Amino acid sequence: MDGYDALIIIDALDRGAPPGKVFVLEPDAEALRNPPTRHEATDLHQADPEVVLRMATALKTLPPRAWIGGCQAQDCDDLGAALTEAVARAV
Repeated sequence: MDGYDALIIIDALDRGAPPGKVFVLEPDAEALRNPPTRHEATDLHQADPEVVLRMATALKTLPPRAWIGGCQAQDCDDLGAALTEAVARAV
């Protein structure tokens, strides 16, 4: 990540919103520097963006600017499923 000015993560999100709602989130850089309040393990098959950003912060590789762009999925449990109509319109 050295030499990059920004990081944009695109992902499906589950924030309890209606399917298809689009979010642009900016991680709290100060909070990423603080120790986690729960045990965190990095699973590269189902990486939690907060855990990955916290690890990048600890390794001093997180660019100065970062955003998470995502769309509320209808169902986050069915890996590989087709997009629902609401999500496809949003994307």
